Amino acid sequence: MLGASETPIQPVLCGSDAQAHALAGALQQAGWWVDAVPARATGPAHLRVLLSALHSHEQVEHLLDALAFARDGVHGGMQPVTALSA
Repeated sequence: MLGASETPIQPVLCGSDAQAHALAGALQQAGWWVDAVPARATGPAHLRVLLSALHSHEQVEHLLDALAFARDGVHGGMQPVTALSA
C-alpha cells in the first residue's frame, strides 16, 4: 500500500521493521534500489521508493510485480522479478 506523498518519494507501507527490512533485502537482491525505513513516532515502517518521470510505465509495472512477489514470499522454483535496466 502506498502512503500519501506529494513528492517523487513514495512510501510503501510494510507493517513492522522486520517486514520492511525483509522486503528491502529481497528487492535489493533482485536488483531494485529501495531502502527500508523503520517505524517512528511519525509513521509506520515502510520502503522508500523514488519514482521519476524518466521511469517508463513498463518499469513501474515491473516494480509492482516485484513488490507483490516479495510480499507474497513466493518460492518453489519461481524466479524473482529482477529490475529492468533504464
